Amino acid sequence: MSKLKYITAVFTIFVGLFFCSNNVFADKYGDSAFGVNASGGFPANVGGGITFKMAKLPIMFGVSVNKPYREGSFLDVTATSDWHFFSTRFANPFAFYFGAGLYYGFDIKDNKENFDFTLGFRLPLGFSVIIANFEIYTEVAPALRLLEVSGGRSHLFGEDLFLVQGQLGVRFWF
Repeated sequence: MSKLKYITAVFTIFVGLFFCSNNVFADKYGDSAFGVNASGGFPANVGGGITFKMAKLPIMFGVSVNKPYREGSFLDVTATSDWHFFSTRFANPFAFYFGAGLYYGFDIKDNKENFDFTLGFRLPLGFSVIIANFEIYTEVAPALRLLEVSGGRSHLFGEDLFLVQGQLGVRFWF
């Protein structure tokens, strides 16, 4: 099995576990929400994804697929799991949150046989306008890269230790 097929299988299992855990949490902690989004972000990319959260727990999970604007990169697949320990609505329909979480990233290279994997810690800070089930949002997340696997080599803390992630997008909640 090629590296890309192996990583695709592992990532598919990972996403499946996210959805299963969402259902388990929803049964225990109340209603959950599921959203689809389109966004552009930093580092430069454009794409879409899915988001889900639990009503009584301030945890937000997201999985996105993006087309990066980096030479040699074909596709980025990123997953985040953030605990929003401060979240408030003010002057309805405006909302603000701050939290901590993890990110997991797969960068599939142009030759579709090589990839990079990263794992890191992040501090998301976001602002949104929510009207009914429609949300316009922006988020910035300073991050610390904990692990990077690239070209068959692994680096603890990666080559670029600190980075800033960001997003601007629209989301529809179900």
